[in-house]
Amino acid sequence: MAVRRPLVLIDGQLAVLPAGDSLPGSGGGGGLVLSQVVLPVSTVVVEEAEVVVLDAAISPSSVLMAFLVPNDDNDASSLADDQMQVAATPEAGQIRFTLTGIGPFVGPFTVNYGVSA
Repeated sequence: MAVRRPLVLIDGQLAVLPAGDSLPGSGGGGGLVLSQVVLPVSTVVVEEAEVVVLDAAISPSSVLMAFLVPNDDNDASSLADDQMQVAATPEAGQIRFTLTGIGPFVGPFTVNYGVSA
């Protein structure tokens, strides 16, 4: 599955949509407000890791979007080389993030996620 990362123009420069900014929803209502979380993954794992983040606003029926954001520990080329992906699964009061990649990897990983309003 391809990882979709919202890109926007900021001051004429192409950039990843910053955490806290939003995209308009279809039909002019709602939208997507992004939050940012750092997933620690402090020990080396192979191919898959799960991290649970508490978020009281989440229910099992929440619609989520999540994408990795390059950081000092895992820059864009490292994320691409390791084919890193993130999936977000809504649960009652929390989000289960599943990180996958080829071979061993270690964090931290920065993730922007949004809950459809």
